[in-house]
Amino acid sequence: MNYEVEVIGNCTLYRGDCRDVFQSIDKVDALIADPVWPNNNVKEFQKIDPIALFHSFISSMQWYINPKRFAFIVNCDTDPSFMFYDVKMKFFRVMWLRYALPGHKGRLLNSANVAYLFGDPPKSRKGNMCIGGECNALEITAPGFKSNRHGHPCPRRIEHMNYVVDKWSNPGEMVLDPFMGAGTTGVACVNTGRRFIGIEIERKYFDIACKRIEQAVKEDRFLEGKTKKVPRQQLMCENSGTGE
Repeated sequence: MNYEVEVIGNCTLYRGDCRDVFQSIDKVDALIADPVWPNNNVKEFQKIDPIALFHSFISSMQWYINPKRFAFIVNCDTDPSFMFYDVKMKFFRVMWLRYALPGHKGRLLNSANVAYLFGDPPKSRKGNMCIGGECNALEITAPGFKSNRHGHPCPRRIEHMNYVVDKWSNPGEMVLDPFMGAGTTGVACVNTGRRFIGIEIERKYFDIACKRIEQAVKEDRFLEGKTKKVPRQQLMCENSGTGE
């Protein structure tokens, strides 16, 4: 097994192939992943067979670590049937993660990502008695807004990941992202008080993730001992549902 490890606060980051790293991971409570989408149009991902990669990753992950619950994030126009074939957990619900600035693909209004949740929900707690399914982003990550893209061609919105992590895990639990990219899930785990394991195979994105998560940990430590206010964007997510 050939990989390297960085430990930053409560976050353990691996650079390598997730299918190799799984053998070194113990208990994981929730897996939250944004795998390569079958209908992606990113040039550097065109040599990847997304469906074959997903099948291989799921098989390896369920054999070695078998988390309590999964959340898989794809686009609103991605056919989700490829994930239902391999995932052995029961389906729970979808979450709509809406963009601040919709775009279009031909006649399709491209307005959201969708998270598909599988497994048993986290233990009920104050603020998460019912698990809602709608979050509106404030951050614009469309091409042309490079300051919010973090050097990655498919950046996740931090408001979305704060919401998914908060709703699909409990404070102190271990969250795994096997396709970490620029580390947004890890930043969300720091923001919400979760432990985190991230895996990324590409050096350039691994380095970006390390820097972003290190900065998030520094900011979190700075706020220790002070009252942490809920970010405005998180409040928007909580209040933007459809009565759920």
